[in-house]
Amino acid sequence: MRMVRFLFKQTYRASITQMKNYFGVIVALFIAVAIGGYSAITQIRNSSFSLQTWNFELAIVCSMVCIAIIVFGKRPPFLIHPATIHFFAHASVFRRQKTVVLIKKIIGQFAAICLVGLVIYNFSLSVHFACFVFSFSSYFLTVSLIKWFKYNGEKIIFWFTRFFACTALFLLFTYYSNFYLLGMQLIMAGIFIIHYFRTHIDMSRYYDDSLYIERMNSASRHKDMAVMQQITADHIANKKRTFKLNNLPIKKSNVLFYKALIETLRMSKQVIVVLLLFLVFAIVINRTPVLATISIFGDPNISKLIGMLSLACFVTNLREVYYKQALSILSKKQEGLFLPYTNTMVILNYLLICNVAIVLSIMIVGLILRTNILSIVISELIFLFGVSIAFWNTRKKQWLMIASNVIIFAATYCIF
Repeated sequence: MRMVRFLFKQTYRASITQMKNYFGVIVALFIAVAIGGYSAITQIRNSSFSLQTWNFELAIVCSMVCIAIIVFGKRPPFLIHPATIHFFAHASVFRRQKTVVLIKKIIGQFAAICLVGLVIYNFSLSVHFACFVFSFSSYFLTVSLIKWFKYNGEKIIFWFTRFFACTALFLLFTYYSNFYLLGMQLIMAGIFIIHYFRTHIDMSRYYDDSLYIERMNSASRHKDMAVMQQITADHIANKKRTFKLNNLPIKKSNVLFYKALIETLRMSKQVIVVLLLFLVFAIVINRTPVLATISIFGDPNISKLIGMLSLACFVTNLREVYYKQALSILSKKQEGLFLPYTNTMVILNYLLICNVAIVLSIMIVGLILRTNILSIVISELIFLFGVSIAFWNTRKKQWLMIASNVIIFAATYCIF
C-alpha cells in the first residue's frame, strides 16, 4: 500500500503543478462549461428532448469508432508509471498496480457513460437508463481490454473474434433490449478481466511507451514546448515499425500500392479523428434530434445543407491526404530519386487506395442515413470522378481543384 500511496502523492503533485501553470485556462474553461452546461441542462429538462429511440444508431457509431481505436491506436489503454515498471515489473506491487489502473478505467468509463445517459434520457432515472449505462460501460471496458490484448501481441484472429462477439451482443441488446443479452455482455466483460491479469505483457514496449507518455505529460505540465518537440522527434526516429514493406509479398507491380496502404495504416491519429468528426457530424445533424433545439439546425433543409458540406469536407480532406502523398513521391522523383515507374503509375496506385477508402466510408454513411442503394452507387461514381480530376492535376492548376470540389459537393446531394 505504501507504493500506491507514493504514486498517489506523485499524481497529486503533478496535478497541482499543472493547475498552477494553466490556471487561467482552467478557470476560463470551468466558467464556460458551467454557464453552457447549466443552460443546456435547463433547456433539455424543460423540453421533450430524448434520444432513447436512437440507441441502436448510437451503438453503431460507437462500434465504428471502437474498431478504429483498436486498429489505429498505438497508446496502451492501461497506463502504469514507468518507475513502477522499471523497479517492480516482476513483483506483487506491479500486479496491484494493474488492479488499480483497471479500477480507475472502470470508474472513469462508468462515470462518463452515466453523464451521457442522463442527457439521452432527459435526466430521468429508470430501468432503461440503468441498462443503457451497464451495456455501454461493459462494451467500452471490453474494447479497452481487447486493445490491451492486441497491444501485447495477440494474433489478429483472436482479438478480432473477441471484438466481433462483444459488438454483436452490444448491437443486439441495443436493438432488442433483452436482459439475457445484457447478462451475457457482463459475463463476457468478467471473462476478459480474468484474461487481463493472465496476459503476458510486452515489458520492453510497455516501458518505452509509458516513459514517452510520462515525459510528454511532464513537459506539458511545465509548458515546455521545446522539450515536447524534442521528445516527439526522438520518439518518431526511434519508433519500431512492426508493419513494413518487406513483410509483404513484394513485386514490381504492387510495391506502390503497398506503400500507399502502409502510409494509410500509419496515418496520424489527429487526422483520423478530424475526418471521423466530419462524418459523425453529418450523420448526427440529419439522423438525430440532438441539435434540433437550435433554430438554425431545426430546419430540415438547413440541416441537409450542413450535412452535405460536412460530408464534402470529409471527402476533400481525405483526397488531399493521398494527393499530397502522391505529389511527394513525384517531387522526389524529379529531384533525382530513381523509380522504375511512370508518373501515371504513381498517381493510379494512390488514387486506388483513396477511392477504396471513400467508397467504404460513403457506403457506411448511406446505410446509416437509410439512403437507397441506387443513390449510393450514383453518388460514389460522382465522388470517384471528382477525386480523379484532382489527382491528375499534377501541375496544381487552381481551376481543376475548384472543379473537383464542386463535383464532390454535388455528389453529396444523392446521399441526403
